[in-house]
Amino acid sequence: SITSATGSLRDADVRRALLLPLIRDLPGISADMKRECAIRLEQARVDARKALRAQMREAPWLDSVARVRAVAREPDLFPPIGGSLDRLLAGALARELAEVRRRMRRRRLGPNRLHRIRLRIRNMRYALEDVTSLLDRSPGPLARILRRLQDSLGAANDLTQAERLLAGDLLPRAAALALSGLLSADADEQVRRCRRKLRALAKEPPEEWRAWLAEPPRKSRAK
Repeated sequence: SITSATGSLRDADVRRALLLPLIRDLPGISADMKRECAIRLEQARVDARKALRAQMREAPWLDSVARVRAVAREPDLFPPIGGSLDRLLAGALARELAEVRRRMRRRRLGPNRLHRIRLRIRNMRYALEDVTSLLDRSPGPLARILRRLQDSLGAANDLTQAERLLAGDLLPRAAALALSGLLSADADEQVRRCRRKLRALAKEPPEEWRAWLAEPPRKSRAK
């Protein structure tokens, strides 16, 4: 799919952004090895970008894009909706916010559950930004809260994927081993911080969150 095809490039970008600052301050590693690590990380990023561009010119990718465009032009894609569109959208958002809050309250919030919560928050934020013009009130404050949560959970997920990012022989073994230990400790701390943040938010959501859990106000009719 189009989404999965960009995965290698994202991994290369995350790997470079995550590892390069650590490599610069890594003790016990020579300056030459640090330069070699930086060169390899950048080359992997360049190679991933070239591979994606080549794939975008191939028939399967072009067919996928054509299908998406064809569906978007389908006149029956969005059937007529009865009732207030604002109330329907706000109701759907309230239900999703309540579900995310319920998941935040779970006793065990390990990396996998935090990742799933992040995906729900990401999808909710994207949907919210897409329908801003259809709502009677601005979702900007709530979208900003969701973005901050998504960023924190994304950082935790990137760190917990350290072993995957270091897999293979991309980096010299001595550097990879040293980085693995650092990333493991950072990942544990980031997961703990995310856990505390989510549980505090679930216990008492901010006003911008609570406002969307309430019934949306009705527009007054002109007499």
